[in-house]
Formats: sequence, structure tokens, C-alpha cells
Amino acid sequence: MFGLIAGSASLYSANKIRKLGNEFNTLTRSVQIEVQSNQDEIRMNRDAIETSVVAIKTLADLQVATMAGMYELNTELQEISQSNWKLYQFFENRHQEQQRLGDLKLLLRNIRKEVEKIMLISETHPIYATYMAEKLKNNFDAMDVKIEHFKLLSVQEIDWAEEIIQSVGSLYSKLYSSLGD
Repeated sequence: MFGLIAGSASLYSANKIRKLGNEFNTLTRSVQIEVQSNQDEIRMNRDAIETSVVAIKTLADLQVATMAGMYELNTELQEISQSNWKLYQFFENRHQEQQRLGDLKLLLRNIRKEVEKIMLISETHPIYATYMAEKLKNNFDAMDVKIEHFKLLSVQEIDWAEEIIQSVGSLYSKLYSSLGD
């Protein structure tokens, strides 16, 4: 009987130990699965972080490239702006030069008319015409009009300007010398 009880107790203990072993194995497997799952999750998180770091580096590189491109564009725009400004100044200076030439042409035209008017007056009033010719010559000399001022004109216009410039001095000389006669 004692053997039966001892055998039953042994059997019972072995059964209990087997159940505990199974529970232990189940718990161990579930912990291993849990650890494996956590390792997979950690690996996925690490991969996601690495991908994010690469993306951030790529985004940073993209931003740097964009800023570099914007800097180059800004530099090119400044160069274009400066060249446009120089071009504008060139045309503005050219326009002002043309305006001055136009003003000088009008002045010469008016002087030619004055010379003709003084010549007409000299036929009837030589002293007054001489006085007017002297005034015109003094004003003309004060304006310092020279043929060099007309160098941008055509040859024909330069000849016309020279003729008028010389006519002022020759008119005064002619009228002044005729007073002595």
C-alpha cells in the first residue's frame, strides 16, 4: 500500500511537474514571442528613424540646394539689373546728348535768322545793325559755341553749323568796317 501511495504521489508529482514544465515552456515561448515582437518593433522603429534621418538629410540637402539656387538667381538678377541700369543710363545720356544737339541746332537756326534780319536792317540803318551785330557776336562768344559741339551731326549739318558760326563774326566785321567808309 505504501508503494501504491508513493507511486501515486510520484505520478501526481510528475504530472504536476510536467504541467508546470508545459506552463513554463508556454510562458517561455510567449516571452520569446513577446521579445521577438518587441525586437521586430524596435527594428521597425530603428528603420523608421534611419529613414527619417535620411529623409531629413535629404530635405536638408534639398533646402541647401534650393537656397544655393536662390542665391545664384539673386546674383544673376543683380547683374542683369546693373546691366539694365547701365543700359538705361547710356540711352538716357544719349537722349540728353541728342537734346543738347537739338537745342544747339535751334540756336544756330535762330542765329541765322538774326544774321539775316541784321543784314536787312543794315541796308537802312547801318549803325544800329552794327550795334546789333556786335551784341550778337558778344552773346555768341559768351555761349562759347564751337564747331566741335556739332561733331555728332552729319557732314552736311556740320558744314551748315560752321557756316552760321562764321557768319556771326564776318557780319560784325563787315558792318564795322563799312561804318569807317
